[in-house]
Amino acid sequence: MSNYPPRILSAIADGRLYKLATPWKCPVVPWLVSWRVGRRDSILPLSSTRWCKAGLAFFHTSSPLRRAPSKKYPPLTHLEIEQMKVLLLKGFQVWEIALSIGRSELDVRRSLRNNDGLASLLRKVKTGRWSSAEEHVLLEHLKERSVPNKKMIARRIGRKVDSVVRQIKKLANERDAPMPLLSADIPLDNELSTSERETLEVRLDRILVGLTKADKTDKWRRVLMGTPRAEWVERILALIPTPVGHILAASSPPTISRLRSLEWEDTNKMGVYTWILTHKLYNPFYPEHYVYVGSATKYGEGLSRRKFQHQYQQGGKHSSPYLKSRIRKQGLDRKGPFITLLSMDVTSSEPNEVVKARQFIVLAEAIFTIWLGALTEGREGTKEEHILLRSLCPWSPEQISYGGMCSHNPLSFDISYPSGYAQPEDGLCDAVSSRGL
Repeated sequence: MSNYPPRILSAIADGRLYKLATPWKCPVVPWLVSWRVGRRDSILPLSSTRWCKAGLAFFHTSSPLRRAPSKKYPPLTHLEIEQMKVLLLKGFQVWEIALSIGRSELDVRRSLRNNDGLASLLRKVKTGRWSSAEEHVLLEHLKERSVPNKKMIARRIGRKVDSVVRQIKKLANERDAPMPLLSADIPLDNELSTSERETLEVRLDRILVGLTKADKTDKWRRVLMGTPRAEWVERILALIPTPVGHILAASSPPTISRLRSLEWEDTNKMGVYTWILTHKLYNPFYPEHYVYVGSATKYGEGLSRRKFQHQYQQGGKHSSPYLKSRIRKQGLDRKGPFITLLSMDVTSSEPNEVVKARQFIVLAEAIFTIWLGALTEGREGTKEEHILLRSLCPWSPEQISYGGMCSHNPLSFDISYPSGYAQPEDGLCDAVSSRGL
């Protein structure tokens, strides 16, 4: 201690500074020594201040050391204390009192520390009806985060977690607007009318034209050019179930309840499916439900195996890392229903036949992804492409009540040959193995 300048020793004796347990000296400037302020209201305006990784302050001790006047916080007036007492009796928390009387939370807490009578009135957990200020804080948090942090909100507001959950559900019920429904007098089991068939053909052809212009691999470009659009339209429409056809030909997008009314085909056939995912805790500022469209092209396993992989093999090699990450981050329930949009029986295991079937199924997946509005807005570098593809949907995004979970255009990846088979010499059907699901 004797090595320190007299003014430092004087500051230590006065209790204005205390030496850290492990003082740090700068190798470049030897007189740069680490100190901390001894009292909260002691502010030392020194010539230079630096911080190391541990967050310790380093003061240049060669500058004149003098104690700055502490910042004065005017105490609460008698009227403010009376107002504070009334609010405490109503169960208000510190942050609410600060807003009500126009003072900082620090001022309110200082008054509580100095007044045991007021401190005894403060409730640890607030009960009863929610105030407008509490609802405002809750709404601001819900706008910022799609997945509400219940514990953080409860701590901030001074409520129990159960109370926060109930209030979020109440706000969700109040904010939910009725969505346009399909006409109830059109049973989905009835045969498609002539106008519905024409609507399906027009919409399907428009999406195919858009996919022809969109970005895709060279092999997919040759596949699309090798078959007339009319043939693709005819083959796809022939395999679409009648209930699905009614929904796709409707003037308004399907609701989640309408999609849930469709059936799931538990089969080893190849096919295209949709998976409905729901928030575990609904945030009224974000969609409650999300729709994912995928395909099952593994010969002999088909749709049944694909559903099993989604629900029970979260870490499987065929699972999409982006999909798994988004389900986890958005707090979605993996046990949502699956719906079959299209299925196709492949009777031959001959590799060329399997690959042709995969081409057809993946193309149908791309079409249904656009048709149902299941594409996301896209990440950096893909937003423009996603805007183009989303514009091909027959309904506007504002009409669709659910969110999309599909991160990319399925035609941006080539399909693969079945494992163990050689690729053809023309190379039209070879691709990355990730599409062979």
